Amino acid sequence: MLKRIALLLILLMVLPGLARAAETVKVGVLPFTVYGKEDLNYLRKGIQEMLTGQFLDHGVETATKADIRQALGARELVEVSEQIARKFGKALNVDYIIYGSLTKIGRSISLDARIVDTLGLKRTGSVFVQGEGLENLAALIKDLAVKATFKITGRQKLSKIIISGNKRIESDAIKTVLKSKEGDIFSKTKISDDLKSIYRMNYFEDVKVEVEDSEEGKIVHFTVDEKPSIRQIEFVGVRRVEEKDLREVLGYSLYSIQDTKKIVDSVENIKEVYREKGYYNAEVIYKIENIGPKMVGIRYGIKERGRVYIKRIDFKGNENVNRKKLLDLMETKEKGFFTWLTDAGILKRDDLKEDISKILTYYYNHGYIKVQVADPFVEVEEDEMVVTIQINEGPQYKVGKVSFTGDLIEPEEKLFSLIEIDKQAFFNREIIRKDMTEINSLYSSHGYAFALVSPLIREHEDTLSVDITYKITKNQLVYIERIEITGNTKTRDKVIRRQFKINEGDLFSKEKLKKSAMNLNRLGYFKDIKFSQTKGSADNKQNVKIKVEEQPTGAFSIGAGYSSYNKVFGIFSVSQNNLFGKGQKLVLEGSVGDKITEYSMSFTEPWLFDIPLSAGISIYDRTQKYTDYDKDAIGGIIGLGYPIMEYVGLSGRYKYEDAVIENIDEDASVTLETMEGRWKTSSITVALRRDTRNRFFNPSSGSDNSITVEYAGGFLGGTSYFNKYVLNSGWFFPLPWGEHVFFARGKFGFLEGRAGGKVPIFENFVLGGMNSLRGFKWGSIGPLDPATNTVLGGEKMVLFNFEYIFPLIKDAGLMGVVFFDTGNAYRSDENIDFSSLRKSAGAGIRFFSPLGPLRLEWGYVLDPKPGEQTSSWEFSIGSFF
Repeated sequence: MLKRIALLLILLMVLPGLARAAETVKVGVLPFTVYGKEDLNYLRKGIQEMLTGQFLDHGVETATKADIRQALGARELVEVSEQIARKFGKALNVDYIIYGSLTKIGRSISLDARIVDTLGLKRTGSVFVQGEGLENLAALIKDLAVKATFKITGRQKLSKIIISGNKRIESDAIKTVLKSKEGDIFSKTKISDDLKSIYRMNYFEDVKVEVEDSEEGKIVHFTVDEKPSIRQIEFVGVRRVEEKDLREVLGYSLYSIQDTKKIVDSVENIKEVYREKGYYNAEVIYKIENIGPKMVGIRYGIKERGRVYIKRIDFKGNENVNRKKLLDLMETKEKGFFTWLTDAGILKRDDLKEDISKILTYYYNHGYIKVQVADPFVEVEEDEMVVTIQINEGPQYKVGKVSFTGDLIEPEEKLFSLIEIDKQAFFNREIIRKDMTEINSLYSSHGYAFALVSPLIREHEDTLSVDITYKITKNQLVYIERIEITGNTKTRDKVIRRQFKINEGDLFSKEKLKKSAMNLNRLGYFKDIKFSQTKGSADNKQNVKIKVEEQPTGAFSIGAGYSSYNKVFGIFSVSQNNLFGKGQKLVLEGSVGDKITEYSMSFTEPWLFDIPLSAGISIYDRTQKYTDYDKDAIGGIIGLGYPIMEYVGLSGRYKYEDAVIENIDEDASVTLETMEGRWKTSSITVALRRDTRNRFFNPSSGSDNSITVEYAGGFLGGTSYFNKYVLNSGWFFPLPWGEHVFFARGKFGFLEGRAGGKVPIFENFVLGGMNSLRGFKWGSIGPLDPATNTVLGGEKMVLFNFEYIFPLIKDAGLMGVVFFDTGNAYRSDENIDFSSLRKSAGAGIRFFSPLGPLRLEWGYVLDPKPGEQTSSWEFSIGSFF
């Protein structure tokens, strides 16, 4: 009896091992023979390797490539018999040997495989697959491996997977998470894993699996029990916030499957919304209610309570920086008188985190290189809170020795002229960053696009000073390989390229790229311009990509105004500043008013003969009713211009005008009576202009300076003989607080007559109006006729304009302006008396509206004379297409 029990125990221990050993099968795959018209021998080992890989995927152990290579030796098997196969099987110590052939006839291919039992205990089996095209060979090999595995292991095919019980979740969506696929070998391990994967989808309360046999193989049934769907979300007690703000942070939506974890997490998300608005004591609970078969509703009960404001912000350890300065740095504020309007005193975690960074930056920029600022401690006391910020300032370090090391391409004197840290009393991290940028820009302008500037800091605790060494590694010179332009659907490439200060093949220069971008901006053709760089075909080459966004360059502009001189007047123009995408400009203009009527047409070619020689022609017809006479003129102008250096252009023009002065009042001045009749003006004007404005409309930096000399009569003919000189200088200064700009302009003029002719009265200088002295009537400022008190104009003129320009609505591009104007005109026998300059001040708005540039300004005369108007409104507006 004891012997039998012992034997039974031994069998129980040994049989499972024997069973596992019986399940373990090892095969060896020999190279396949290939038949076909073309040479396909390269597939012999490829089929062998792919088939071996498929067996491994199905859990069948295989002989390694090294084992098979060693068994074959130098032999090239062309034909394999069962006897040869068994011989190799014994040498490889495998259970089965797989060998076979591939046959290709046209596009048809077939794979035949023989399965040989090494010990000869089982009859030799065979498997066969067929298909079209070598591109499908991998799929055929996979099918062959499945069939062979069935033969070798006795395992069954997974013929079908059935999903049931699902109403909202698609069966295909469930099948995507399964490892088991129809047509694969059935595997209990995979089925177990699939069961877990379906659970992990978190859509089902229960999942069951059943397996049944069929003639085609195993059929696997997955039966799921779906979780309820959320059909209702309700908030109770919400008054202080918008429900839509709460729904956005839930983490789930209406009609989604109930996920308890997401619902629990949503409570904290809702509390965070309340905390952002100051309701730190808000309570949130939830309840899940069944409202139908597999349908639930989620109800949130919220007790908002009152806001919790920051009563006090305390700093500890700030011995050298006072509390007020630190508070000024912070976005987070204490509760104050205007809290109801500004939300000051509401704690916002993101803002507080940013405030800590600002405090650290301030200390770093004032010499405290070892400062430490702890995370704020927030203490809530009923309806108030106290924020405490602990600071460990450490000592303040002065700037010690500043030097340069590494690859210096310029003398140290030049490098010192670029940096600012040596001029600082204390260490300043922000200044060091700016210095690095300046040095990088210098090296970049010499072609070293990848120059590296590293500040080496050496502290001296005994003297509390820091030595700073800028280590410069220039790296290799970099060249522009390719310049690519995108986004221009109208403007031609060459119109854009001719604005570049750098070309393909040139040394890389960030400064030249910056100037190129400025030139493109100044054209006014583009709404946005973006430069980017990518690596070229070699390490020392860079590609530059310019992406432009075009804007309308055609315009239909209208303007209107009112003055006691011209009454209501209108101005209109039709223009195209980028004609046919060639950069040419065509303008038709007209002005119609009670006193002035003018029509003109002009055409400008900015690059004549594909060189930067601009050429223009214009014709006009102008009628003007002055107080004591009328002027009717027609004329034409031909002009040329050429840039003689960066931002500096030289231009010249020839003008011919045929004018008639008529309808002179009977009581007009004697001087005016002598002017009646026809005046022919033939003149040449030469102008030298330097324009560095960053843009033409609302510039924020740069200047516009010009000198103009006009010569009329003499060898040119005509009846008007004069020389006219005008000097104009306008400067834009960006102010440190955002988009604020200060503008200052000075304009001076001088007119002299010459023997042989006269100077017509309409060439004299007069001031007044939107473009000179705002607030005064147009043309009302200048020397008067002593007898009739009418404005005759002068031979000398001086004008100053000062403006403070600031954003009113930054995102909308609405700008405000406050101005002060002063100026006057004088006779040739008068000295310019600055104490006699007329003065005005005022304000206005400027806006690049959908209808075009809009300008509305009101001027007030600061020194009105008897009978003179004290203020005036003027405006203009345009429409683009």
